[in-house]
Amino acid sequence: MNGNEKVCPLCQKEFGNKDLVSIGVEGINEASIERSDIIVVSVGTTLHKLCRFNYIYKGIEKHKKGIIDFWNW
Repeated sequence: MNGNEKVCPLCQKEFGNKDLVSIGVEGINEASIERSDIIVVSVGTTLHKLCRFNYIYKGIEKHKKGIIDFWNW
């Protein structure tokens, strides 16, 4: 993570007026391992709610198959 608290660590875009969520670590860090990503978050990290949902749930299987890029919203 880059330490910039105004940027989502998943999509690297500014927070703007999107819905945000502060998180624990298990879901994102486990998804990162499954995806073979290098994203590691700490407790209380803020990110876009939609990014978190897509990263953990919706896109993981498609990502592993190489057929999704949900960061372009």
